[in-house]
Amino acid sequence: MAVDRLRREISEFLQFSVPHDTIPFETHTVVKEHDHDRLRITYHDEDSAPIPAFLLIPQGAGPFPAILVHHQHNAARHGH
Repeated sequence: MAVDRLRREISEFLQFSVPHDTIPFETHTVVKEHDHDRLRITYHDEDSAPIPAFLLIPQGAGPFPAILVHHQHNAARHGH
């Protein structure tokens, strides 16, 4: 399928691979919305620094698309 080939080519170009391990995180709060749950979580980077985040989990059978948004602050530019 053309979409699968395109995904593979983009992943190879970006030198990106999907990790198969789960990333541990701590859940602080859960808010139930009408079509998803919103979790406020913390996970850790490679240096064990905590990273606060929101994790939105849709309700229903899926499959659902995923979106990841990184937003750096305080002029932090790590190039990762």
